[in-house]
Amino acid sequence: MRLFAALLVLTFVTNARVCFGQNVTYIGHSTLNERPKIYVLVDKATATKYILDSTRTYITAIDSNGKQLWKTEAHQSNYRVKNPVIVYFAFDNAAFDNGLNKKGEEVIRIVYSNTQFGTIDKKTGAFLYLGQD
Repeated sequence: MRLFAALLVLTFVTNARVCFGQNVTYIGHSTLNERPKIYVLVDKATATKYILDSTRTYITAIDSNGKQLWKTEAHQSNYRVKNPVIVYFAFDNAAFDNGLNKKGEEVIRIVYSNTQFGTIDKKTGAFLYLGQD
C-alpha cells in the first residue's frame, strides 16, 4: 500500500507542470476563429438565396429572379470584439412565438464572434436579438 501511495505522489509531482488544455479561444458556445460551413443558404420552397458576404457581416436575400429582397447587418454592438463577424449561419425553426415569427417557422439563426446570437426573419431580414453568452 505504501508503494502505491508513493507511486501516486511521484506521478502527481512529476506531471504537475504538464497540461493538455484547450488550444482554441472559446467565448460561450462560439469560437472566435470559427467560420460558417456554408455562405449561401437556399430556401427550397421559394428558391430564395440568403448570401453571407465574404466579410461575414451582411446577409442579402436574392429571389429566384435575381432581385435583391433585403440586406441586413444584424449585430447589436461591438461587445467584446471591435468588429464582430458571423461565425454561425444556418436555417433553424423559431423556438417560440416572438412577434416576428411563430413557433416552428423557419428562420435563419446566426451567432457572432462577440457571442451575440439571434434569428433573422426570412421575409423581411429583421433581426431578433436573443442574447449573448
